[in-house]
Amino acid sequence: MKKNLKPPAYNKFIEIEKPKLIWKMEMDVYTAGDEYGAASRMLTHLSRNISHNSAPDWAKELTELIDPPAEEYLADSPTPVPGPVPQVSPSPTLKPTVTSPSPSTNKGSYIELPLN
Repeated sequence: MKKNLKPPAYNKFIEIEKPKLIWKMEMDVYTAGDEYGAASRMLTHLSRNISHNSAPDWAKELTELIDPPAEEYLADSPTPVPGPVPQVSPSPTLKPTVTSPSPSTNKGSYIELPLN
């Protein structure tokens, strides 16, 4: 019977610290690039730990991640400033030259392009 009992520090860790560590891990996963998967797991984590002391902070963080303020959009994509238009020189057009094959090789007509 004593084997099934855990020390109070372990129970406290499981109830308080482990959910915090899982939340931090999912925040890292979100910022590393798996936004959809991490956000889904964060929402599930929040619903399972709604009575945790950090749950209101987690809800706020998740809301800010999913729906950032408009100022962040403006900071990420500044309005482009028009600059000078580069001048492009026209390239010479190449005209194909159609020649007939020599009488010794009767393979039909072909197109010969100039090398210059």
